[in-house]
Amino acid sequence: MFFAETFLQQIAMSSENIHNRLSDFLEQRDVEVDEESEIVFSDTYEARAKKYIQKWADVGFLTNYQNETGEIFYELSSHSSKTIDWLLNLKKE
Repeated sequence: MFFAETFLQQIAMSSENIHNRLSDFLEQRDVEVDEESEIVFSDTYEARAKKYIQKWADVGFLTNYQNETGEIFYELSSHSSKTIDWLLNLKKE
């Protein structure tokens, strides 16, 4: 539920902010290695967060863009946003 928690209040998030949030999320939940994401046990939570975010952008879960100063921002793709909305509506019922 990282996406729902992260993007519930904010539509777009800076690269630094999303990496820090995901790193904290992974550490709090003590997430271990994910073989499909090329994440290894020796990776720090920060390195894991960067790899996850890159993979999520590559497969279309997130979109990214640069603002006028060159800072990278991430937001949910429209498909991801609709899926999360659907899941949250199921939870209400």
